[in-house]
Amino acid sequence: MKDFKNLTILGILDIPIGFIIGIIDTIFGKTLLKIIDIRQTYPILLIPFLALAGVIIVYCYNKWGGKSSKGMGLIFEVAEGKEEKIPLRLIPFIILSTWTTHLFGGSAGREGVAVQLGATFSNWVGNKINIKDTRKIFLITGMSAGFAGLFQTPIAAIFFAVEVLIACSIHYRALIPAITASFMASTTSHLLGLEKFTFPLSLNINLDFLTILKLIILGIIFGLIGGSFAICLKYAKTFFTNKIKKSYNKNFYYRYNIKYYIFNII
Repeated sequence: MKDFKNLTILGILDIPIGFIIGIIDTIFGKTLLKIIDIRQTYPILLIPFLALAGVIIVYCYNKWGGKSSKGMGLIFEVAEGKEEKIPLRLIPFIILSTWTTHLFGGSAGREGVAVQLGATFSNWVGNKINIKDTRKIFLITGMSAGFAGLFQTPIAAIFFAVEVLIACSIHYRALIPAITASFMASTTSHLLGLEKFTFPLSLNINLDFLTILKLIILGIIFGLIGGSFAICLKYAKTFFTNKIKKSYNKNFYYRYNIKYYIFNII
């Protein structure tokens, strides 16, 4: 009963948490769409400065970022109890660095940014409210709200957040707070006019046995490809870190010598 009472309190507290995260997502998402339009209008003028932008981002993280430079890794460390707090400065750092990367043609996803935004704010609130054994719940709540607010897919966000911190398991205690925060964040960003990212299908799909079998096979293939990519990325980072010591030099190597060169060749 005590645990149920705490979860109920969290469910109520997560309404304003989801509301604020929805506002943050809206500011980030609407600005990002405008930045992408600018980049698509002036690609030749902006893309050559991608390496310089990367160096500036790295310098700012090294100078003022502190632990926020760990990004998603810090979220997992807090969930595992290795760290207690996510610095609130991670929010402006991840937003500005993502905007800058997209402006100059860099490749940066939105999913990880949304998750980090939500987790950072929710963790900050959780540290202000002394409720025992709720650190992971606040993280999951923030992650689901951040994802839902940016993409306006609250159900998918809930399932993603409750299982992502621990592979092959679901953190059921976080369901009620995650549901409350996710739907609140999604509703808030929608009412504030954030454009929903959609991919309309022009064909009608019949869910017969053959289609389901194809989807199962595709799921297995995508899982193998995703796992292989993650493993290769891990070893590539280790290799280049050993070969190139300075983060500034790594940035130039990755972005200038590879991406920009390939872009011009294509």
